[in-house]
Amino acid sequence: MNHTFYCIRLKRNPFNYGCRAVNINKDLATELYISERIESTLNELDNLRLIRYDRKNGYLSSTELGRITSHFYVRCETMSIFCQQFGINLEGNEDMEEFMNKKNEYKTDLQILRILAQAKEFENIKLRNEEYAEIKKIHRNCWALDEELDLTMKKTHATDKGLMTDEAVIETAEKVIILLNGYLYKERFENFSLVSDS
Repeated sequence: MNHTFYCIRLKRNPFNYGCRAVNINKDLATELYISERIESTLNELDNLRLIRYDRKNGYLSSTELGRITSHFYVRCETMSIFCQQFGINLEGNEDMEEFMNKKNEYKTDLQILRILAQAKEFENIKLRNEEYAEIKKIHRNCWALDEELDLTMKKTHATDKGLMTDEAVIETAEKVIILLNGYLYKERFENFSLVSDS
Protein backbone atom coordinates (compact mmCIF):
# COMPACT_ATOMS: atom_id res chain seq x y z
CA MET A 1 0.00 0.00 0.00
CA ASN A 2 2.87 2.38 0.72
CA HIS A 3 4.01 2.21 -2.91
CA THR A 4 0.70 3.26 -4.47
CA PHE A 5 0.27 6.58 -6.23
CA TYR A 6 -2.16 7.77 -3.52
CA CYS A 7 0.25 7.10 -0.64
CA ILE A 8 3.23 8.66 -2.38
CA ARG A 9 1.24 11.82 -3.19
CA LEU A 10 -0.20 11.91 0.34
CA LYS A 11 3.26 11.78 1.90
CA ARG A 12 4.47 14.62 -0.32
CA ASN A 13 1.46 16.87 0.24
CA PRO A 14 -0.68 15.64 3.17
CA PHE A 15 -2.79 18.80 3.51
CA ASN A 16 -4.06 18.46 -0.06
CA TYR A 17 -5.58 15.05 0.80
CA GLY A 18 -7.17 16.08 4.08
CA CYS A 19 -4.45 14.82 6.42
CA ARG A 20 -3.77 17.20 9.28
CA ALA A 21 -0.14 16.19 9.63
CA VAL A 22 1.88 17.74 12.40
CA ASN A 23 5.06 19.41 11.16
CA ILE A 24 7.17 17.67 13.79
CA ASN A 25 6.29 14.08 12.83
CA LYS A 26 4.72 14.21 9.39
CA ASP A 27 5.54 10.59 8.51
CA LEU A 28 3.78 9.18 11.58
CA ALA A 29 0.73 11.38 10.99
CA THR A 30 0.43 10.29 7.37
CA GLU A 31 0.84 6.61 8.32
CA LEU A 32 -1.95 6.96 10.89
CA TYR A 33 -4.14 8.75 8.36
CA ILE A 34 -3.58 5.98 5.77
CA SER A 35 -4.38 3.31 8.38
CA GLU A 36 -7.61 5.10 9.35
CA ARG A 37 -8.64 5.43 5.69
CA ILE A 38 -7.96 1.73 5.05
CA GLU A 39 -9.91 0.71 8.15
CA SER A 40 -12.90 2.93 7.29
CA THR A 41 -12.93 1.69 3.68
CA LEU A 42 -12.80 -1.95 4.78
CA ASN A 43 -15.67 -1.34 7.22
CA GLU A 44 -17.73 0.34 4.50
CA LEU A 45 -17.11 -2.52 2.05
CA ASP A 46 -17.96 -5.04 4.78
CA ASN A 47 -21.23 -3.23 5.59
CA LEU A 48 -22.16 -3.32 1.90
CA ARG A 49 -21.33 -7.07 1.88
CA LEU A 50 -18.79 -6.59 -0.90
CA ILE A 51 -16.13 -8.23 1.27
CA ARG A 52 -16.08 -10.10 4.56
CA TYR A 53 -13.69 -8.48 7.02
CA ASP A 54 -12.69 -10.07 10.32
CA ARG A 55 -11.41 -7.17 12.43
CA LYS A 56 -9.81 -9.37 15.08
CA ASN A 57 -7.29 -11.13 12.86
CA GLY A 58 -7.40 -8.88 9.79
CA TYR A 59 -8.75 -11.61 7.51
CA LEU A 60 -10.34 -10.47 4.22
CA SER A 61 -12.39 -12.47 1.75
CA SER A 62 -14.35 -11.41 -1.27
CA THR A 63 -18.04 -12.05 -1.81
CA GLU A 64 -19.99 -12.64 -5.00
CA LEU A 65 -21.42 -9.09 -4.81
CA GLY A 66 -17.89 -7.76 -4.45
CA ARG A 67 -16.66 -9.69 -7.45
CA ILE A 68 -19.55 -8.40 -9.57
CA THR A 69 -18.90 -4.84 -8.39
CA SER A 70 -15.20 -5.10 -9.15
CA HIS A 71 -15.55 -6.88 -12.48
CA PHE A 72 -18.06 -4.37 -13.92
CA TYR A 73 -16.58 -1.25 -12.23
CA VAL A 74 -19.79 -0.56 -10.31
CA ARG A 75 -19.60 2.14 -7.63
CA CYS A 76 -20.27 1.17 -4.03
CA GLU A 77 -23.17 3.66 -3.86
CA THR A 78 -24.76 2.02 -6.87
CA MET A 79 -24.42 -1.46 -5.38
CA SER A 80 -26.02 -0.15 -2.18
CA ILE A 81 -29.00 1.17 -4.19
CA PHE A 82 -29.34 -2.15 -6.03
CA CYS A 83 -29.21 -4.14 -2.78
CA GLN A 84 -31.88 -1.95 -1.17
CA GLN A 85 -34.19 -2.02 -4.20
CA PHE A 86 -33.85 -5.75 -4.87
CA GLY A 87 -34.26 -6.67 -1.19
CA ILE A 88 -30.76 -7.83 -0.34
CA ASN A 89 -30.42 -7.13 3.35
CA LEU A 90 -27.33 -5.21 4.33
CA GLU A 91 -26.12 -5.57 7.91
CA GLY A 92 -27.27 -2.84 10.24
CA ASN A 93 -30.67 -2.33 8.62
CA GLU A 94 -33.46 -2.63 11.16
CA ASP A 95 -36.49 -3.07 8.90
CA MET A 96 -36.24 -6.75 7.90
CA GLU A 97 -39.93 -6.95 6.91
CA GLU A 98 -39.51 -4.21 4.29
CA PHE A 99 -36.51 -6.01 2.78
CA MET A 100 -38.36 -9.32 2.70
CA ASN A 101 -41.29 -7.65 0.91
CA LYS A 102 -38.95 -6.11 -1.68
CA LYS A 103 -37.17 -9.41 -2.14
CA ASN A 104 -40.37 -11.37 -2.70
CA GLU A 105 -42.35 -8.86 -4.77
CA TYR A 106 -42.61 -9.32 -8.51
CA LYS A 107 -40.89 -6.62 -10.54
CA THR A 108 -41.86 -5.77 -14.09
CA ASP A 109 -39.26 -5.11 -16.75
CA LEU A 110 -39.84 -1.37 -16.47
CA GLN A 111 -39.39 -1.48 -12.68
CA ILE A 112 -36.10 -3.34 -13.10
CA LEU A 113 -34.92 -0.80 -15.68
CA ARG A 114 -35.91 2.04 -13.32
CA ILE A 115 -33.76 0.48 -10.61
CA LEU A 116 -30.82 0.10 -13.01
CA ALA A 117 -31.29 3.71 -14.17
CA GLN A 118 -30.79 4.92 -10.56
CA ALA A 119 -27.13 3.92 -10.77
CA LYS A 120 -24.70 6.67 -9.79
CA GLU A 121 -22.80 6.05 -13.02
CA PHE A 122 -25.70 7.73 -14.90
CA GLU A 123 -25.96 10.84 -12.73
CA ASN A 124 -24.27 13.07 -15.34
CA ILE A 125 -26.63 12.10 -18.16
CA LYS A 126 -29.12 14.93 -18.60
CA LEU A 127 -31.60 15.67 -21.35
CA ARG A 128 -30.59 18.45 -23.70
CA ASN A 129 -33.28 20.31 -25.64
CA GLU A 130 -31.87 19.26 -29.02
CA GLU A 131 -32.21 15.57 -28.03
CA TYR A 132 -35.93 15.58 -27.28
CA ALA A 133 -37.14 14.83 -30.84
CA GLU A 134 -34.75 11.91 -31.25
CA ILE A 135 -35.57 10.57 -27.77
CA LYS A 136 -39.27 10.56 -28.74
CA LYS A 137 -38.41 8.80 -32.03
CA ILE A 138 -36.37 6.13 -30.22
CA HIS A 139 -39.18 5.72 -27.70
CA ARG A 140 -41.75 5.34 -30.48
CA ASN A 141 -39.69 2.96 -32.66
CA CYS A 142 -37.77 0.87 -30.13
CA TRP A 143 -40.04 0.54 -27.12
CA ALA A 144 -40.26 -3.16 -26.23
CA LEU A 145 -41.93 -3.05 -22.82
CA ASP A 146 -45.61 -3.44 -21.94
CA GLU A 147 -45.66 -0.36 -19.70
CA GLU A 148 -45.35 3.10 -21.25
CA LEU A 149 -43.35 6.19 -20.29
CA ASP A 150 -44.97 9.62 -20.42
CA LEU A 151 -42.79 11.91 -22.57
CA THR A 152 -45.06 14.91 -23.00
CA MET A 153 -43.80 18.47 -23.26
CA LYS A 154 -44.44 20.45 -20.10
CA LYS A 155 -45.23 24.15 -19.85
CA THR A 156 -42.67 26.12 -17.89
CA HIS A 157 -42.29 29.79 -17.05
CA ALA A 158 -39.38 31.62 -18.60
CA THR A 159 -37.74 33.48 -15.75
CA ASP A 160 -36.56 36.53 -17.67
CA LYS A 161 -39.78 37.54 -19.50
CA GLY A 162 -42.53 35.75 -17.56
CA LEU A 163 -43.69 33.85 -20.66
CA MET A 164 -44.92 30.28 -20.89
CA THR A 165 -42.68 28.06 -23.00
CA ASP A 166 -42.74 24.41 -24.00
CA GLU A 167 -39.79 22.59 -22.54
CA ALA A 168 -38.86 18.94 -22.55
CA VAL A 169 -38.69 17.73 -18.97
CA ILE A 170 -37.46 14.16 -18.87
CA GLU A 171 -35.74 12.73 -15.85
CA THR A 172 -32.31 11.12 -16.11
CA ALA A 173 -33.78 7.68 -15.35
CA GLU A 174 -36.29 7.96 -18.22
CA LYS A 175 -33.57 8.98 -20.67
CA VAL A 176 -31.38 6.07 -19.56
CA ILE A 177 -34.28 3.63 -20.00
CA ILE A 178 -34.94 4.92 -23.52
CA LEU A 179 -31.24 4.75 -24.42
CA LEU A 180 -31.12 1.16 -23.12
CA ASN A 181 -34.11 0.27 -25.31
CA GLY A 182 -32.43 1.90 -28.30
CA TYR A 183 -29.23 -0.01 -27.57
CA LEU A 184 -31.10 -3.33 -27.36
CA TYR A 185 -32.70 -2.62 -30.75
CA LYS A 186 -29.31 -1.58 -32.18
CA GLU A 187 -30.73 1.84 -33.03
CA ARG A 188 -28.30 4.28 -34.64
CA PHE A 189 -28.32 7.62 -32.87
CA GLU A 190 -28.07 10.71 -35.06
CA ASN A 191 -27.57 13.35 -32.36
CA PHE A 192 -23.89 13.53 -31.34
CA SER A 193 -24.70 14.05 -27.65
CA LEU A 194 -26.87 10.92 -27.65
CA VAL A 195 -24.05 8.98 -29.27
CA SER A 196 -21.70 10.08 -26.49
CA ASP A 197 -24.29 9.33 -23.76
CA SER A 198 -24.87 5.82 -25.09
